[in-house]
Amino acid sequence: MTRETAVASQDRLSALAAQDGLDFHFEKAKRGNTFDAHRLLHYAHEVGLQDQLKERLFVAYFTEVSRS
Repeated sequence: MTRETAVASQDRLSALAAQDGLDFHFEKAKRGNTFDAHRLLHYAHEVGLQDQLKERLFVAYFTEVSRS
């Protein structure tokens, strides 16, 4: 995938998210290893909190401003 294609895809996703009231900021997203996030989600599933944790992780990753 070219950079231009990736940017166009992110722009489309941002527009779709905005229709649902979500404010995505792909330009601020940082790549990283998601292994621990998935481990935490599995634990949250065991205690009945997986959906809430997933939503919180998505908000943190896609909408909140990075502090670092």
